[in-house]
Amino acid sequence: MSTETEYSFVPLWGRGGYLLAEEPIEIVRGTREEWERLRAAYLAHAGSDPTASAGGLMGSVSFAGDFRFGIYRRWRRSPAPWQEQSWLRRRPKRPPPPRRLPPAFSRTGRERFVAMVRQAQEYIRSGDIYVVNLARRLRWELSADPFRLWECLLAQDRPAGRGFLKTESGWLLAASPELFLRIRGRRIETRPIKGTLARPAGAQAGSPVALRENPKERAELLMVTDVERNDLGRICRFGTVRVARFAAIARHARLWHLYSSVHGLLRPEVDPVTALFACLPGGSITGAPKRRAAEILSQLEPEPRGLYTGIFGYIAFTGEAAFTMTIRSLEVSSESVSLAVGSGITIDSNPEAEYEETCLKAKAGEEALRLYVTGGTAVRG
Repeated sequence: MSTETEYSFVPLWGRGGYLLAEEPIEIVRGTREEWERLRAAYLAHAGSDPTASAGGLMGSVSFAGDFRFGIYRRWRRSPAPWQEQSWLRRRPKRPPPPRRLPPAFSRTGRERFVAMVRQAQEYIRSGDIYVVNLARRLRWELSADPFRLWECLLAQDRPAGRGFLKTESGWLLAASPELFLRIRGRRIETRPIKGTLARPAGAQAGSPVALRENPKERAELLMVTDVERNDLGRICRFGTVRVARFAAIARHARLWHLYSSVHGLLRPEVDPVTALFACLPGGSITGAPKRRAAEILSQLEPEPRGLYTGIFGYIAFTGEAAFTMTIRSLEVSSESVSLAVGSGITIDSNPEAEYEETCLKAKAGEEALRLYVTGGTAVRG
Protein backbone atom coordinates (compact mmCIF):
# COMPACT_ATOMS: atom_id res chain seq x y z
CA MET A 1 0.00 0.00 0.00
CA SER A 2 1.52 3.35 -0.98
CA THR A 3 2.22 6.07 1.51
CA GLU A 4 0.72 8.60 -0.90
CA THR A 5 -2.75 7.11 -0.76
CA GLU A 6 -3.04 6.68 2.98
CA TYR A 7 -1.02 9.34 4.76
CA SER A 8 -3.44 11.39 6.90
CA PHE A 9 -3.43 13.66 9.90
CA VAL A 10 -6.18 15.32 11.94
CA PRO A 11 -6.22 17.84 14.82
CA LEU A 12 -6.38 16.75 18.45
CA TRP A 13 -8.49 19.79 19.49
CA GLY A 14 -7.29 20.96 22.88
CA ARG A 15 -4.53 18.38 23.31
CA GLY A 16 -2.01 20.18 21.12
CA GLY A 17 -0.74 19.00 17.76
CA TYR A 18 -2.11 16.33 15.45
CA LEU A 19 -2.56 12.62 15.08
CA LEU A 20 -0.53 11.27 12.18
CA ALA A 21 -1.54 7.91 10.72
CA GLU A 22 -0.04 5.79 7.93
CA GLU A 23 -0.83 2.41 6.36
CA PRO A 24 -4.28 1.41 7.67
CA ILE A 25 -4.92 -2.29 8.16
CA GLU A 26 -8.38 -1.88 6.66
CA ILE A 27 -10.65 0.74 5.07
CA VAL A 28 -14.29 0.76 6.22
CA ARG A 29 -16.76 2.40 3.82
CA GLY A 30 -20.51 2.74 3.84
CA THR A 31 -23.61 4.90 3.71
CA ARG A 32 -25.39 6.52 6.63
CA GLU A 33 -27.74 3.52 6.81
CA GLU A 34 -24.70 1.26 7.24
CA TRP A 35 -23.13 3.12 10.17
CA GLU A 36 -23.39 0.02 12.38
CA ARG A 37 -20.53 -1.44 10.30
CA LEU A 38 -18.29 1.34 11.52
CA ARG A 39 -19.47 0.80 15.08
CA ALA A 40 -18.67 -2.91 14.83
CA ALA A 41 -15.15 -2.09 13.59
CA TYR A 42 -14.64 0.21 16.57
CA LEU A 43 -16.06 -2.21 19.16
CA ALA A 44 -13.87 -5.03 17.83
CA HIS A 45 -10.80 -3.12 19.03
CA ALA A 46 -12.10 -0.75 21.74
CA GLY A 47 -10.20 -0.96 25.00
CA SER A 48 -7.62 -3.39 23.60
CA ASP A 49 -4.77 -1.00 24.40
CA PRO A 50 -5.17 1.93 26.85
CA THR A 51 -2.12 3.84 25.59
CA ALA A 52 -2.42 7.05 23.59
CA SER A 53 -0.62 5.51 20.59
CA ALA A 54 -2.96 2.52 20.43
CA GLY A 55 -4.60 3.67 17.21
CA GLY A 56 -8.21 3.73 16.15
CA LEU A 57 -10.39 4.98 13.32
CA MET A 58 -9.49 8.04 11.25
CA GLY A 59 -11.51 9.37 8.35
CA SER A 60 -14.46 11.42 7.18
CA VAL A 61 -18.23 11.46 6.80
CA SER A 62 -19.90 13.38 3.97
CA PHE A 63 -22.90 15.67 4.44
CA ALA A 64 -25.14 12.84 3.19
CA GLY A 65 -23.62 10.43 5.73
CA ASP A 66 -21.32 8.39 3.48
CA PHE A 67 -18.23 7.44 5.47
CA ARG A 68 -14.66 6.33 4.82
CA PHE A 69 -12.42 5.42 7.76
CA GLY A 70 -9.05 3.76 8.00
CA ILE A 71 -8.42 1.37 10.88
CA TYR A 72 -4.95 1.92 12.33
CA ARG A 73 -3.14 -0.31 14.82
CA ARG A 74 -0.90 2.58 15.77
CA TRP A 75 -0.65 6.28 15.23
CA ARG A 76 1.39 9.01 16.80
CA ARG A 77 1.21 12.61 17.81
CA SER A 78 3.08 15.23 15.82
CA PRO A 79 3.34 18.99 16.42
CA ALA A 80 3.70 19.65 12.68
CA PRO A 81 2.99 16.63 10.44
CA TRP A 82 3.69 18.67 7.31
CA GLN A 83 7.34 18.77 8.39
CA GLU A 84 7.69 15.00 8.83
CA GLN A 85 10.76 13.85 6.89
CA SER A 86 9.29 10.40 6.26
CA TRP A 87 6.55 12.08 4.25
CA LEU A 88 8.68 14.75 2.61
CA ARG A 89 11.10 12.14 1.25
CA ARG A 90 8.32 10.09 -0.31
CA ARG A 91 5.99 12.76 -1.61
CA PRO A 92 4.76 11.95 -5.10
CA LYS A 93 6.15 13.85 -8.05
CA ARG A 94 3.52 16.07 -9.62
CA PRO A 95 3.56 18.27 -12.72
CA PRO A 96 4.42 21.92 -12.10
CA PRO A 97 1.44 24.23 -11.57
CA PRO A 98 0.19 26.40 -14.44
CA ARG A 99 1.56 29.92 -14.68
CA ARG A 100 -1.87 31.42 -14.18
CA LEU A 101 -4.84 30.36 -12.09
CA PRO A 102 -7.67 29.22 -14.38
CA PRO A 103 -11.02 30.96 -13.83
CA ALA A 104 -13.37 29.52 -11.24
CA PHE A 105 -16.58 27.88 -12.38
CA SER A 106 -19.71 27.82 -10.23
CA ARG A 107 -23.24 26.63 -10.86
CA THR A 108 -24.36 29.16 -8.24
CA GLY A 109 -23.38 32.70 -9.14
CA ARG A 110 -24.64 35.86 -7.48
CA GLU A 111 -28.05 35.92 -9.17
CA ARG A 112 -28.85 32.29 -8.44
CA PHE A 113 -27.64 32.47 -4.83
CA VAL A 114 -29.71 35.59 -4.15
CA ALA A 115 -32.75 33.78 -5.58
CA MET A 116 -32.02 30.79 -3.32
CA VAL A 117 -31.93 33.09 -0.28
CA ARG A 118 -35.30 34.60 -1.19
CA GLN A 119 -36.81 31.14 -1.66
CA ALA A 120 -35.46 30.12 1.74
CA GLN A 121 -37.05 33.19 3.31
CA GLU A 122 -40.40 32.12 1.88
CA TYR A 123 -40.02 28.82 3.72
CA ILE A 124 -39.26 30.79 6.87
CA ARG A 125 -42.34 32.99 6.43
CA SER A 126 -44.52 29.92 5.97
CA GLY A 127 -43.25 28.46 9.26
CA ASP A 128 -41.33 25.50 7.80
CA ILE A 129 -38.00 26.61 9.28
CA TYR A 130 -36.42 29.41 11.32
CA VAL A 131 -32.91 29.38 9.87
CA VAL A 132 -31.16 27.50 7.06
CA ASN A 133 -27.60 27.32 5.79
CA LEU A 134 -27.23 27.70 2.01
CA ALA A 135 -24.05 26.89 0.12
CA ARG A 136 -22.42 27.25 -3.28
CA ARG A 137 -19.34 25.62 -4.80
CA LEU A 138 -16.42 27.03 -6.79
CA ARG A 139 -14.38 24.73 -9.01
CA TRP A 140 -11.05 25.18 -10.83
CA GLU A 141 -9.78 22.88 -13.59
CA LEU A 142 -6.35 22.30 -12.13
CA SER A 143 -4.18 19.24 -11.45
CA ALA A 144 -2.59 20.22 -8.15
CA ASP A 145 -0.03 18.73 -5.79
CA PRO A 146 -2.34 18.27 -2.78
CA PHE A 147 0.28 18.65 -0.08
CA ARG A 148 1.90 21.72 -1.62
CA LEU A 149 -1.55 23.30 -2.04
CA TRP A 150 -2.38 22.48 1.58
CA GLU A 151 0.78 24.31 2.66
CA CYS A 152 -0.42 27.32 0.66
CA LEU A 153 -3.78 27.11 2.41
CA LEU A 154 -2.02 27.03 5.77
CA ALA A 155 -0.26 30.27 4.82
CA GLN A 156 -3.63 32.07 4.80
CA ASP A 157 -4.74 31.22 8.33
CA ARG A 158 -4.05 28.68 11.06
CA PRO A 159 -7.37 27.62 12.53
CA ALA A 160 -7.46 24.74 15.00
CA GLY A 161 -9.15 22.35 12.57
CA ARG A 162 -6.33 21.75 10.10
CA GLY A 163 -6.19 18.33 8.50
CA PHE A 164 -5.05 16.35 5.46
CA LEU A 165 -6.97 13.21 4.51
CA LYS A 166 -7.30 10.71 1.69
CA THR A 167 -10.85 10.55 0.33
CA GLU A 168 -12.66 8.37 -2.17
CA SER A 169 -11.98 10.79 -5.04
CA GLY A 170 -8.73 12.46 -3.97
CA TRP A 171 -7.72 14.54 -0.97
CA LEU A 172 -9.31 16.78 1.62
CA LEU A 173 -7.20 19.82 2.54
CA ALA A 174 -8.81 21.17 5.68
CA ALA A 175 -8.47 24.54 7.39
CA SER A 176 -11.65 24.60 9.46
CA PRO A 177 -12.40 26.79 12.48
CA GLU A 178 -15.26 24.63 13.82
CA LEU A 179 -15.19 21.79 16.33
CA PHE A 180 -18.09 19.42 15.68
CA LEU A 181 -17.66 16.91 18.52
CA ARG A 182 -15.03 16.16 21.12
CA ILE A 183 -15.25 13.22 23.54
CA ARG A 184 -13.00 12.84 26.58
CA GLY A 185 -14.09 10.03 28.88
CA ARG A 186 -17.88 10.43 29.11
CA ARG A 187 -17.77 14.19 28.51
CA ILE A 188 -18.89 15.41 25.10
CA GLU A 189 -18.68 18.92 23.66
CA THR A 190 -19.87 20.61 20.48
CA ARG A 191 -18.92 24.13 19.44
CA PRO A 192 -21.22 25.50 16.68
CA ILE A 193 -20.21 28.62 14.78
CA LYS A 194 -22.70 31.21 13.57
CA GLY A 195 -22.19 34.88 12.84
CA THR A 196 -19.46 36.31 10.62
CA LEU A 197 -17.83 39.72 10.34
CA ALA A 198 -14.93 40.76 8.12
CA ARG A 199 -11.78 41.52 10.12
CA PRO A 200 -9.90 44.52 8.69
CA ALA A 201 -6.24 44.02 7.94
CA GLY A 202 -4.16 44.82 10.99
CA ALA A 203 -7.11 44.76 13.40
CA GLN A 204 -5.99 44.08 16.95
CA ALA A 205 -7.14 41.16 19.07
CA GLY A 206 -10.44 41.73 20.82
CA SER A 207 -14.17 41.28 20.50
CA PRO A 208 -15.85 43.22 17.70
CA VAL A 209 -18.89 44.74 19.37
CA ALA A 210 -20.79 45.03 16.09
CA LEU A 211 -20.81 41.24 15.66
CA ARG A 212 -21.64 40.35 19.25
CA GLU A 213 -24.53 42.82 19.36
CA ASN A 214 -25.96 42.14 15.88
CA PRO A 215 -29.51 40.83 16.49
CA LYS A 216 -29.59 38.76 13.29
CA GLU A 217 -26.29 37.02 14.05
CA ARG A 218 -27.19 36.39 17.71
CA ALA A 219 -30.60 34.99 16.76
CA GLU A 220 -28.96 32.68 14.22
CA LEU A 221 -26.49 31.41 16.83
CA LEU A 222 -29.22 31.01 19.46
CA MET A 223 -31.35 28.83 17.19
CA VAL A 224 -28.42 26.62 16.21
CA THR A 225 -27.24 26.34 19.82
CA ASP A 226 -30.71 25.09 20.74
CA VAL A 227 -30.47 22.47 17.97
CA GLU A 228 -27.17 21.24 19.37
CA ARG A 229 -28.55 21.13 22.92
CA ASN A 230 -31.35 18.93 21.63
CA ASP A 231 -28.91 16.63 19.79
CA LEU A 232 -26.75 16.14 22.89
CA GLY A 233 -29.84 15.72 25.04
CA ARG A 234 -30.76 12.55 23.12
CA ILE A 235 -27.47 10.82 23.96
CA CYS A 236 -26.48 12.37 27.30
CA ARG A 237 -27.52 11.71 30.87
CA PHE A 238 -30.58 13.70 31.92
CA GLY A 239 -29.75 17.10 33.33
CA THR A 240 -26.10 17.17 32.24
CA VAL A 241 -26.40 19.19 29.01
CA ARG A 242 -25.58 22.85 29.43
CA VAL A 243 -24.41 25.82 27.37
CA ALA A 244 -20.99 26.63 28.79
CA ARG A 245 -20.43 29.62 26.50
CA PHE A 246 -22.72 31.65 24.25
CA ALA A 247 -21.78 34.30 21.68
CA ALA A 248 -18.06 33.96 22.34
CA ILE A 249 -15.72 35.47 19.75
CA ALA A 250 -13.32 33.48 17.58
CA ARG A 251 -10.69 35.55 15.76
CA HIS A 252 -9.21 34.48 12.42
CA ALA A 253 -6.98 36.07 9.80
CA ARG A 254 -9.77 37.60 7.72
CA LEU A 255 -12.86 37.44 9.89
CA TRP A 256 -14.45 37.02 13.29
CA HIS A 257 -17.04 34.42 14.24
CA LEU A 258 -19.52 33.94 17.06
CA TYR A 259 -19.66 30.49 18.62
CA SER A 260 -21.22 28.56 21.48
CA SER A 261 -19.89 25.67 23.56
CA VAL A 262 -22.38 22.99 24.62
CA HIS A 263 -21.36 20.19 27.02
CA GLY A 264 -22.92 17.01 28.35
CA LEU A 265 -22.15 13.59 29.86
CA LEU A 266 -22.82 10.60 27.61
CA ARG A 267 -25.14 7.88 28.83
CA PRO A 268 -23.25 4.66 29.74
CA GLU A 269 -24.51 2.72 26.72
CA VAL A 270 -23.55 5.38 24.14
CA ASP A 271 -20.21 4.73 22.40
CA PRO A 272 -18.37 7.33 20.26
CA VAL A 273 -19.63 6.03 16.90
CA THR A 274 -23.24 6.06 18.11
CA ALA A 275 -22.79 9.59 19.46
CA LEU A 276 -21.29 10.77 16.18
CA PHE A 277 -24.08 9.54 13.92
CA ALA A 278 -26.78 10.64 16.38
CA CYS A 279 -25.59 14.23 15.94
CA LEU A 280 -25.12 14.23 12.15
CA PRO A 281 -25.61 16.36 10.17
CA GLY A 282 -24.48 19.31 12.25
CA GLY A 283 -26.96 21.99 13.23
CA SER A 284 -24.73 24.91 12.26
CA ILE A 285 -24.60 23.82 8.62
CA THR A 286 -28.25 22.79 8.20
CA GLY A 287 -30.58 25.00 10.24
CA ALA A 288 -33.59 24.76 12.52
CA PRO A 289 -35.55 22.58 12.71
CA LYS A 290 -32.61 20.52 11.49
CA ARG A 291 -34.29 17.76 9.49
CA ARG A 292 -36.63 20.09 7.62
CA ALA A 293 -33.82 22.57 6.97
CA ALA A 294 -31.70 19.75 5.50
CA GLU A 295 -34.57 18.80 3.16
CA ILE A 296 -35.01 22.39 2.00
CA LEU A 297 -31.34 23.12 1.37
CA SER A 298 -31.10 19.89 -0.64
CA GLN A 299 -33.97 21.16 -2.81
CA LEU A 300 -32.52 24.64 -3.29
CA GLU A 301 -28.84 23.84 -3.87
CA PRO A 302 -28.06 22.70 -7.45
CA GLU A 303 -25.53 19.98 -6.56
CA PRO A 304 -24.78 17.59 -3.69
CA ARG A 305 -22.50 18.94 -0.97
CA GLY A 306 -20.21 15.92 -0.87
CA LEU A 307 -17.61 16.28 1.88
CA TYR A 308 -18.46 19.94 2.46
CA THR A 309 -20.28 20.35 5.81
CA GLY A 310 -19.59 16.75 6.64
CA ILE A 311 -16.96 15.99 9.27
CA PHE A 312 -13.48 14.51 9.60
CA GLY A 313 -11.50 13.27 12.58
CA TYR A 314 -10.69 10.25 14.71
CA ILE A 315 -12.02 7.80 17.27
CA ALA A 316 -9.25 6.24 19.35
CA PHE A 317 -9.60 2.70 20.69
CA THR A 318 -9.37 4.34 24.14
CA GLY A 319 -12.75 6.01 23.49
CA GLU A 320 -11.36 9.49 22.95
CA ALA A 321 -12.65 11.23 19.81
CA ALA A 322 -12.57 14.59 18.04
CA PHE A 323 -14.29 15.64 14.83
CA THR A 324 -14.00 18.84 12.84
CA MET A 325 -16.67 20.39 10.62
CA THR A 326 -15.54 20.28 6.98
CA ILE A 327 -15.75 23.95 6.07
CA ARG A 328 -13.16 26.38 4.60
CA SER A 329 -11.51 23.35 3.02
CA LEU A 330 -10.30 22.44 -0.46
CA GLU A 331 -11.18 19.16 -2.18
CA VAL A 332 -8.59 17.96 -4.69
CA SER A 333 -9.11 15.36 -7.41
CA SER A 334 -6.80 14.40 -10.27
CA GLU A 335 -8.26 17.08 -12.53
CA SER A 336 -9.80 19.79 -10.35
CA VAL A 337 -9.85 21.70 -7.07
CA SER A 338 -13.11 22.77 -5.47
CA LEU A 339 -14.17 24.94 -2.56
CA ALA A 340 -17.67 25.24 -1.10
CA VAL A 341 -18.85 28.13 1.07
CA GLY A 342 -22.14 28.92 2.76
CA SER A 343 -24.13 31.39 4.80
CA GLY A 344 -26.88 31.18 7.42
CA ILE A 345 -30.23 32.57 6.27
CA THR A 346 -32.89 34.06 8.57
CA ILE A 347 -35.98 36.18 7.95
CA ASP A 348 -33.79 39.28 8.49
CA SER A 349 -31.14 38.28 5.95
CA ASN A 350 -30.18 40.64 3.15
CA PRO A 351 -29.77 38.31 0.13
CA GLU A 352 -26.96 40.37 -1.43
CA ALA A 353 -25.11 40.54 1.89
CA GLU A 354 -25.39 36.76 2.30
CA TYR A 355 -23.77 36.28 -1.10
CA GLU A 356 -20.96 38.65 -0.10
CA GLU A 357 -20.44 36.61 3.07
CA THR A 358 -19.79 33.52 0.95
CA CYS A 359 -17.21 35.53 -1.02
CA LEU A 360 -15.50 36.55 2.22
CA LYS A 361 -15.32 32.92 3.35
CA ALA A 362 -13.85 31.89 -0.01
CA LYS A 363 -10.94 34.34 0.13
CA ALA A 364 -8.48 32.09 1.99
CA GLY A 365 -8.98 29.24 -0.48
CA GLU A 366 -8.69 31.54 -3.48
CA GLU A 367 -5.51 33.14 -2.13
CA ALA A 368 -4.05 29.69 -1.46
CA LEU A 369 -4.61 28.76 -5.11
CA ARG A 370 -3.00 32.00 -6.31
CA LEU A 371 0.00 31.36 -4.08
CA TYR A 372 0.24 27.82 -5.43
CA VAL A 373 0.28 28.78 -9.12
CA THR A 374 2.72 31.68 -8.60
CA GLY A 375 5.15 29.51 -6.65
CA GLY A 376 5.08 31.78 -3.61
CA THR A 377 6.41 30.80 -0.21
CA ALA A 378 4.06 28.59 1.78
CA VAL A 379 4.14 28.54 5.57
CA ARG A 380 5.66 25.39 7.03
CA GLY A 381 5.73 26.29 10.71
